[in-house]
Amino acid sequence: MNSKHYDVIVVGAGFAGLYMIHRLRKQGMRVRVLEAADDVGGTWYWNLYPGARCDVESLEYSFSFDEALQQEWVWSERYAAQPEILKYMQHVAERFDLRRDIEFNSRVSDAAFDPSSNTWTVTAENEKQFTARFMVMASGCLSNAKVPDVSGLSSFKGRWFHSGFWPRDDIDFSVTITGPGSPSVLSNVVVPVAKYLEWICNCFSYVRKAGLNRIKVQAQAQDEWEQHVDDVSHRSLIPFTNSWYIGANIPGKPRMFTPYMGGVGVYRCKCDGISSAGYTGFSFSRPAIAQAA
Repeated sequence: MNSKHYDVIVVGAGFAGLYMIHRLRKQGMRVRVLEAADDVGGTWYWNLYPGARCDVESLEYSFSFDEALQQEWVWSERYAAQPEILKYMQHVAERFDLRRDIEFNSRVSDAAFDPSSNTWTVTAENEKQFTARFMVMASGCLSNAKVPDVSGLSSFKGRWFHSGFWPRDDIDFSVTITGPGSPSVLSNVVVPVAKYLEWICNCFSYVRKAGLNRIKVQAQAQDEWEQHVDDVSHRSLIPFTNSWYIGANIPGKPRMFTPYMGGVGVYRCKCDGISSAGYTGFSFSRPAIAQAA
């Protein structure tokens, strides 16, 4: 099986995947995005059930890396619905010619890291194979929907639908069963996503320029960050709810609210502080030849 080599492989062509293409191109890196769908959009491609929209104002739920893009796109609603958000993302892909670096209809089936060559080998279900120095999972938190354990579902003879796997054709419902905790809105992730993607891209540059092999988070630093995120979340009532946000819909899953509730400004300061101090909390390795010298 012949494989194509890139600097970075990104999984997912949602907001994060699209921004990664734009940012990595500017850094002169060869990037390839692998996307299971036949077009861009991520969660806004799959979640097209009636009423799906964003609960953040449209002007905030959009890219800010290009001023002309912000000025030329006019939102029709204060809180945009799914069709318009998807149209916006398709416009971004077209405007910056992002699709030429995306491999559509390519759901990832396997990813393996070879420590001897510091290379990722990524294989898609269509048997296409890619290798890269770096791999970024931009698949998001809504890419693997869980089907509720509804009694009698396995023996039900009719068609049934899940909001995360909504069909693209029209549906005529005669009976509808809905479950609690399934909002019609999807929260804002564009602002924090842009920040940590910038941090990751800058880290890639740091590793390459310094002639390093790998970067790995230290266990203590990871544990301390998880504890901090958990402590901050307990200032709210979210950890005490039976919500899928904390994993309550998955039996046996540890309950934790993983999004950082300390605020985007604080998050940015923490990220910048880590990188400006030489990536404290991370360990690096150098090529064997360099170490011997």
